[in-house]
Amino acid sequence: MTGIHSIEPMLEQLYSSVLDPAGLHTFVGNLDDDTDFASGRPQFERRRHSLPIRHDPSSCSAAVALSRERRHAVSSGTGVARLLQPHLHTAYAIQRHLNRLEAQLHTLHGLLDRLAAGVVMLDAQGHCLFANPAAQLLLTGHDGMQLVHGRLRACVATDQLRLRALIDLAVSGSAAFDAQMLLRDLDGRPALILTIGTLHDHDVAAGEDGDRARAAVFVQPVIPHPGKADAVLRELFDFTTAEARLALALFDTGDLAEACERLGKSLATGRVQLRMLMEKTGCHRQSALFRVLSVALSLPGACSSQRHPPTSFG
Repeated sequence: MTGIHSIEPMLEQLYSSVLDPAGLHTFVGNLDDDTDFASGRPQFERRRHSLPIRHDPSSCSAAVALSRERRHAVSSGTGVARLLQPHLHTAYAIQRHLNRLEAQLHTLHGLLDRLAAGVVMLDAQGHCLFANPAAQLLLTGHDGMQLVHGRLRACVATDQLRLRALIDLAVSGSAAFDAQMLLRDLDGRPALILTIGTLHDHDVAAGEDGDRARAAVFVQPVIPHPGKADAVLRELFDFTTAEARLALALFDTGDLAEACERLGKSLATGRVQLRMLMEKTGCHRQSALFRVLSVALSLPGACSSQRHPPTSFG
């Protein structure tokens, strides 16, 4: 809190603890004629016979000034508190709303991170704002589509022309839009299925934000023939035959003991091989391993250049 004249220390502590976190600066006491509130606050307008409140949208702050005129003067801290009460209530309501929005944002990001399907959010220019882990793995796999300078780019030129046209229609937001397309890898084989749709925001003011998500792209790999699953895992992560079989059994059962029983091996051996699976895939948790296996087992194939753990999204 900033004060022209000091007030009772206990009240000053109270105002500071409530107002400072909310970005409110309060000027309390008799105002001198040469007091300049405009310095650093071009939005603030000084008035001598009122209680002016000016909101600064760039910093979500406000300035409160009490008139020095005798008929408007406040003689005690209680009077000051009474005048500030509605503004404290507003500050508290704003802070509570911001906290609720932040919690909702964390929850939504957590849900997107746990989806087996890839999700990519695009802004009005078609630049990538967000990609969940499943999409990150597909975009770094060089099969069908990559992220180039912040934009989605198909590996095949003819696919790229259609992809660019569909994204432009989706981010324009002029009407509801939803389309699907198939992307091929460099060998011409079906690789990815994309679902591209417009994201509608009912908040008119939010439409002016340049970094708002305008479209979503759902990325799903084409399911390979089941007989190739073992070979795909060995090619992608350099698994041994035994490790690949354990990965498949673990993915099917979701339980290490049951997977070991199916393969006829001891639980101790299964734990050793599970540690190798985690190390070779770059995973630190079993849930993350399942997510990687879910995407890897859906890839159309693997080339020798993919023998590395999944890299972080950049």
